Amino acid sequence: MENTERRKLKEISRFSPTLQSGLSSLQVESRIEDKLTNEKEVTRSKSYARIICENVFTFVNVATIIIIVALICAGQINDTFSSCLIFINMVIGIYQEVKAKRTVEKLSLVLESTCQVLREGVLTEISTKDLVLDDIFLLKAGMQIPLDCILLDGYVEVNESILTGETAPVKKSVGEMLLAGSHVLVGEVWVKAERVGKDCYIRKIAKLAKNVNKPKSNIFKALDKIIKVIAVIMVALAIPSIIINLNASGGAWQAAVKYTSASMLGMMPVGMFFLTSFSLAAGVLKLSKKNALAQDLYSIEMLAMTDTLLLDKTGTITTGELQVVEEKIIDDSFDYKKILSALLYATKDSNVTANALINHFGVEECYVATDVLPFSSKRKFSAVSLGDMGTFCLGAPDFVLSSDLLSTLNLQEGIDKGYRILVLSHSRESIEKVSVDNSYPIAVISLEDTLRNDAKEILDWFAENEVDVKIISGDHPGTVSEIAKKAGVKGAENYLNCTDLTFEELEKCCEDTAVFGRVSPEQKADIVHILQEKGHVVGMVGDGINDVQALKDSDCSISFASANEVARNISRIVLMDSSFSSLPDVVAEGRRAICNVERSASLYIMKNLFVMILTLLYCCMGRVYPFSASQFVIIEFFVLGMPSFCIALQPNNKKATGKFITNVLRTSICSGLSLVVAVLVVFAFVGFPSGAVIADSTITGGWRALISLEATAGTYALVFAGYVALFIICLPMNKFRLLVFGASLALLVIAVPVGSYFFDNFFELILQGSDTIFIGWNNVLWISISVICALVANILLRIVDKQLEKKGAYNKIDNYFSLVKRRIIQNHKK
Repeated sequence: MENTERRKLKEISRFSPTLQSGLSSLQVESRIEDKLTNEKEVTRSKSYARIICENVFTFVNVATIIIIVALICAGQINDTFSSCLIFINMVIGIYQEVKAKRTVEKLSLVLESTCQVLREGVLTEISTKDLVLDDIFLLKAGMQIPLDCILLDGYVEVNESILTGETAPVKKSVGEMLLAGSHVLVGEVWVKAERVGKDCYIRKIAKLAKNVNKPKSNIFKALDKIIKVIAVIMVALAIPSIIINLNASGGAWQAAVKYTSASMLGMMPVGMFFLTSFSLAAGVLKLSKKNALAQDLYSIEMLAMTDTLLLDKTGTITTGELQVVEEKIIDDSFDYKKILSALLYATKDSNVTANALINHFGVEECYVATDVLPFSSKRKFSAVSLGDMGTFCLGAPDFVLSSDLLSTLNLQEGIDKGYRILVLSHSRESIEKVSVDNSYPIAVISLEDTLRNDAKEILDWFAENEVDVKIISGDHPGTVSEIAKKAGVKGAENYLNCTDLTFEELEKCCEDTAVFGRVSPEQKADIVHILQEKGHVVGMVGDGINDVQALKDSDCSISFASANEVARNISRIVLMDSSFSSLPDVVAEGRRAICNVERSASLYIMKNLFVMILTLLYCCMGRVYPFSASQFVIIEFFVLGMPSFCIALQPNNKKATGKFITNVLRTSICSGLSLVVAVLVVFAFVGFPSGAVIADSTITGGWRALISLEATAGTYALVFAGYVALFIICLPMNKFRLLVFGASLALLVIAVPVGSYFFDNFFELILQGSDTIFIGWNNVLWISISVICALVANILLRIVDKQLEKKGAYNKIDNYFSLVKRRIIQNHKK
């Protein structure tokens, strides 16, 4: 099929449109009929079938459904109640992803890239997917090249790193090929479409590789590890459990299914998965209300962990709008205003500085340019040759003049005011030979970048919330430092000029420097890498093509809706109102989601650990597992479910640490062991349940569950020890958490008697009469003692935990496993 299509393309007659007219309407129609357009197959979002499969066929879901089916077959429908949460989880997960799929597809249409195409002598703007073979269209700085094309006229430098891996700008000449996927760094050129759609070079490469998947977050990696461990333990305990339960129940398979299922369901963190998805989805929804688009749920996590935020000065702490405030003539033998106007006309630069100069000086072909060098963030200047008049450069003073000449201009006064200083210089040499040693000043132009009104308030918020802010800019470090001081950037006086700075020199002072000036695009990425190597979680805010590499390499990339198309598309968070003022809310929402998930997840793992330990003990004793799934509904809903969801939605500005498994296990192990202590203590006083079923000839199957006093007392001990653990996990207690704790306890007191009365002893507890839970006052005493023992055990275990932390035991464990992981990777590579 592919070979046939290629032969057809070769047989297609090619058109030769001119730069004056472009293709005709008939030629465009013939291309559309031959399907030679730049339309590409959309593969960026999941199919509906894949979304459904990924949300249904997980280990937890499949295992739970099998257990539910087994319970229904055994006639124990009541025991399936708590497990039905997985179906809600499936629905929410599928709904959330389908909604995200549709939103992304709509957004891709809204943000679809466009270009100006020449057809029948008229320049019109169309979508890049509507370009056809042999179309003549215009490429400008900042654009991503939509198809393989040939350069017809103009000057351009492109970044082909997406194809070659080399980040250095590549200058292209007339007649050379520009490949799809590359980015235009500087210049403006007319090009002709040479290959479209799937025939482009990058599309052929893409066929050899799989689609790039989103990176998994630390939380989901942690959950995956937890599930793998639980799966092994479940298999190891399920077989002996069902054998023991079957023997103890006199061969009644329904009873064996009932109590084995209760322990297996108790081991699976169904609620934790639901809580995590719910909390992250709620975070994405809240961010959207704050005009911030999270490209995926994983973005929230890295945002919460960010401890260092890199900002470009322009557009963040300043408005990004420049205006000329001072002009100083050095050599009046030239009409510098006309020269500036001619330079701007010839270079066709389109950036904040150029726009400010155009607004002030205008743009006109006052002189004919014989050679042009557009502005580059790496060069820091633009240049134009005007025939016999020579070459004129406009740019940063230290990039267009020698240090000796600079010292005579007294530019420090403007720098101290925070102005952006530009120098217009003249040289008799050609553009290729012009240098600081053969250039002389004509005029000095000072521009001012207005400070945002809310900049100081925003930066103060970051300082108070343990986020280190660093300013990186291509401007003079002194200018940036002055603006940063006005904005209240902590340590703004510590600035660094990155011109000609080696990586080693940058590495030495990176952490202690607050302001970086004269930073190249490569150095921005270097700063990100250095900080990451030193253990920082780095967030990068950028909006230009020169920020792309740093955005890509940062832990959390943030951009604006008004940003360069490439910068916006690769950023994980997009501020839709293009306002820096919404960033604190975005960071705060990320922290709320992740830190609360971490706190709440401890509750679910606490229950899982308790069930595993208790199941193992009862297998060793050869006894029937003492609790049913109906009894566990009490702790799952009142102690775990309702409080965890409320806690997950409350404000939380604490910085996430990134050690999800370690933090969760440290809390849940202490709490889980305290639950085991409570149950074993109460059983020691009231007796261990000797059997869970009795013969009953009046019902099908010849058996029924024996609701024993011991199991009831154990349930109450478990529930109230769970409340003790919940209280400790909620510390430090505030009004909201205290309200949640009290409401949960009140609901328990009301719901258990009511549920038992109206739903035929749904919770499987002993009753006296019809509506009162009765276990005897002496047993209330034993339960109280067991709960106190649980409290003491929890406190003692946490004291031990803190001592281990102080002695660095956890760091040693982390380092050990990291070493083992590295060795495994190295051996695998060998």
